[in-house]
Amino acid sequence: MAIQQSKGVLLALGLIVLTAGPTLPQDITVSDLMIYDVRARATPPKAPVAGGYLTIMNTGPVMDRLIGVSAPFAGKTEIHEIKIKDNVMQMRRVDGGV
Repeated sequence: MAIQQSKGVLLALGLIVLTAGPTLPQDITVSDLMIYDVRARATPPKAPVAGGYLTIMNTGPVMDRLIGVSAPFAGKTEIHEIKIKDNVMQMRRVDGGV
């Protein structure tokens, strides 16, 4: 598997996620990546955690990886993967990117 690290694409992705409101009304394309279904919900005051979600589709011929996330307003950010197993949703942190 070829890994191509594109700082410009990841920076653009980060800016899209950080500036998105509760929903992003349109799909965004950056190079060969389509970013869509970006969403986050407001949290109650003093909530210890929050989450945001998005879908990334790579339409190019070269594999790419999301290797990190950051948010200047968060003390900690992580990449998680969601899977359905035996009709139960499971979420786990993914180290090393997706």
